[in-house]
Amino acid sequence: MAAKSLTCPRCKVRFSLSAEVIDKYAGQKVPINCPKPSCKQVMAVDLTHLKAAKTEETIPEPTFFGAIEVDRKRYTLHKGANHIGRQSSSNDPQALMITTDDKRISRHHVTIHVDIAPDGQLKHLLKDASSANGTYINDDKGKRQLSQHDLLYLADQDTFLLADTQVRFHSNPA
Repeated sequence: MAAKSLTCPRCKVRFSLSAEVIDKYAGQKVPINCPKPSCKQVMAVDLTHLKAAKTEETIPEPTFFGAIEVDRKRYTLHKGANHIGRQSSSNDPQALMITTDDKRISRHHVTIHVDIAPDGQLKHLLKDASSANGTYINDDKGKRQLSQHDLLYLADQDTFLLADTQVRFHSNPA
């Protein structure tokens, strides 16, 4: 709701009621003090003709943030950055180490960043982490290597290659 302009009947100073005040007291008559300290006029402001704005419902945070599948094994993603690479002795709490025989996969090959949009939908963004042997996607132009500057939004069942290993993205638990 927009701010409301008022004028003090005593000292003629103009001021506004904020949208927050109007929303809080909509549907009521409220006493408002003149903002000029020397005036001290109290005005009865009628807000009975206004309806309170609807409060937005809180969208619950999801409990599943997506998964990747490599060689029929699933690895669950978490909210935020997921650093994906070959199994190593990494102490990185954001690391998602996959078990594979493909030695061409870097220890930190790609990042999948999981964010929650304002509407509650999950967004999954794939980025190559300057890997030595590349990240490849299949698009309408055929097989294409991602550069370190490319960002790719993932959709359910999208596939991509980490070096020679195929990875399938899942946005739904199953």
